[in-house]
Amino acid sequence: MSTHALTRTTDINAAFQIGDVYGRKQALILSVVLMGASTLCIGCLPTYASMGLLATILLAGMRLMQGLSVGGEFVGSLVFAIESAPAHHRVLAGSLCTASATFGVSLGSWTGLLLNATFSEDEMRAFGWRLPFLGGVLIGMFAFWARAQLEESPQARSSLQARDTANAQHSADAEGAMDAVGPATMPMYACMHACLHT
Repeated sequence: MSTHALTRTTDINAAFQIGDVYGRKQALILSVVLMGASTLCIGCLPTYASMGLLATILLAGMRLMQGLSVGGEFVGSLVFAIESAPAHHRVLAGSLCTASATFGVSLGSWTGLLLNATFSEDEMRAFGWRLPFLGGVLIGMFAFWARAQLEESPQARSSLQARDTANAQHSADAEGAMDAVGPATMPMYACMHACLHT
């Protein structure tokens, strides 16, 4: 339970940080890349019989990566959809994101039921359990392609432009101040400037 809570807190905070610094689109692309990579690795993992404890550690690590990805995925897509929707459709956009997440969980459950009905217990242990993870890579590739075509949300685009403008002005002011104090004191001023603005 504590690991689950820590993972959820970390992934939500990371999603907001990445989305604020690099944009919502980049955060969504990163989340689907991490999810696709970890899902593929799980589908290709060697068994405990061949690698022992290392296989278990790798599986736990990939599952943690999936948890981080899905938290950022949900928060990032929700914020992106609400920011990109017209003002009178934002509630609908947010509710559709929540509904789609629930649909994804249901789809996973139905996939498990289908596999159990198709394969025997021995076949599921041998290779059947890997099929959803390997098949999920195709969904991840489509999601990556679809998100690469997206345009940044208006709010995030405005925020990034304002930040770039502020950074440019900040750099210009710093250069002007260094020119004013003279070359002899430039190293000291540069050190003080870095300490005050980190």
